[in-house]
Amino acid sequence: MTTPELILMPRAREDIKQIAAYIGENNPQASMAFRQTLQHIYEVLVDLPEVGSVGNFRNPEMKGLRMLPVPRFRTYLLFYRPTTERLEIVRVLHGARDVSSLFRD
Repeated sequence: MTTPELILMPRAREDIKQIAAYIGENNPQASMAFRQTLQHIYEVLVDLPEVGSVGNFRNPEMKGLRMLPVPRFRTYLLFYRPTTERLEIVRVLHGARDVSSLFRD
């Protein structure tokens, strides 16, 4: 079995940048921990892509997405789409946001 290629989509990169900056305003160490936790999640997902919950979303753009709370930062959700060849990190969002509407953009 081959390891899927990890793809960090542009919107996910922007989400992570904004979240890390927001966390870092009050706690630079927590911002670094957030980024390190995401790196760890990527490694886990490449080996176990089905670990996250399958979302039951009404938005067709979200079909096939899985979500996983970010450990230590559980108010944030990582949305990803696994295939046999790729593991796409699609978005990282605060769970209190209207997630479905954010995927319409």
